[in-house]
Amino acid sequence: MLKGKIISIISAEHEEAESFAESLGKKKEEGKFYKKSGEELISVLVPKADEIFSLAEAVSISDYFCFLNREVNKNEAEMALLLESSNKDGCVVSQDDDTFKKYFATFNIINKLSDKKVQEDRVQYTKDLGFAFIDSAFIVKGVGPVILGFSFSNFKVHQKIRLLPSLKEAEIKSIQVLDEDYEDVGPGIRFGFALKGIEEKDLKASYAAVTEGVGSLSSKLKVHRLSIAQEAQSLHAFLYGMKIFGELKNDTLVLSNEVPFVSGKAILLNVNAQPNKLRVYGWGEPVPS
Repeated sequence: MLKGKIISIISAEHEEAESFAESLGKKKEEGKFYKKSGEELISVLVPKADEIFSLAEAVSISDYFCFLNREVNKNEAEMALLLESSNKDGCVVSQDDDTFKKYFATFNIINKLSDKKVQEDRVQYTKDLGFAFIDSAFIVKGVGPVILGFSFSNFKVHQKIRLLPSLKEAEIKSIQVLDEDYEDVGPGIRFGFALKGIEEKDLKASYAAVTEGVGSLSSKLKVHRLSIAQEAQSLHAFLYGMKIFGELKNDTLVLSNEVPFVSGKAILLNVNAQPNKLRVYGWGEPVPS
């Protein structure tokens, strides 16, 4: 069964990030590079540095990040704190280790400073969490409903899944990975699923496909705020790619839609922060609703 690892390359210089990603895989989509070897697929994501939602989505999907740090300015400091809030494994390759340590002395991210851009032996295979993240959903003429995304579980043809937020059931009709047909895939794979048994109105708003392995759903996150973050009333949460809006109630973020109740930490963003203020709020963990 095909299984995968997902790596994100973070840099204020998009061309530098893409150049490095090309050493790890072949570009197949905008901002996505792949290397397939036998039953292993490595996906490399290169989000745009000036789009904080794109950054948060890519990092939240990834098993490992590599931050190419040139200097400690506002933009790169915000990137560093977003990575801090992700609680993901990774490395920081800085052009000035001493300055980076000075500014982030109280944060765990300084422990990720490294001379190597990617420590491949530290990149773990994606865990089985019982669902898939959906980033695109549409109808293909002659095929029917199709979803694209990243798997965080095992999936096979004819398997029944439930789509969030509708909770409508669908069946996987076929599976494609890099334009090849598969009968099944494991976690960590960039997939295309053709579905049956689902209507278009329930398809387009979908952000996750849940298997029977997910015992329950959650509509709340326990919030951990960075000490330097601004006060906020509402936040956007990014959990394994899923972007969900929520309202803050003390130390709990009440989500507008449910997410799988799984282990992991969501990156929390406050896009309504005052100009020139930090938009990274901290992180949140799913709790029983």
